[in-house]
Amino acid sequence: DRGMHNFLVPLRSMTDHKLLPGVTTGDIGPKIGYNNMDNGFARFENVVIPRRNMAMRFATVDVNGKYNRKTVSDAASKISYITMMQVRAYIVDRAGLSLAMACTITIRYSAVRRQ
Repeated sequence: DRGMHNFLVPLRSMTDHKLLPGVTTGDIGPKIGYNNMDNGFARFENVVIPRRNMAMRFATVDVNGKYNRKTVSDAASKISYITMMQVRAYIVDRAGLSLAMACTITIRYSAVRRQ
């Protein structure tokens, strides 16, 4: 097991734009509260990805299929970790903001609601 790696996977034919063999795509459907986000899914069954489609910044696969991991400087690994943590902090911050807005609406509505 070599871990997770990024690949650019072609989904559609360049000639007729139909899905390639082994690729299935679809729409997840409506979501509660996030209907402006259109999420879908992609399923791959026995799809062969060309070697040149691998994002080979930190790891490479040569033409013979040999896997090599590039050494990453300590600073570069810390920068990627900091970026990941910033995204997580942003998600928590936005969730807190949404919760605060929901509480405000609930409290205001409960103050004027008649039994």
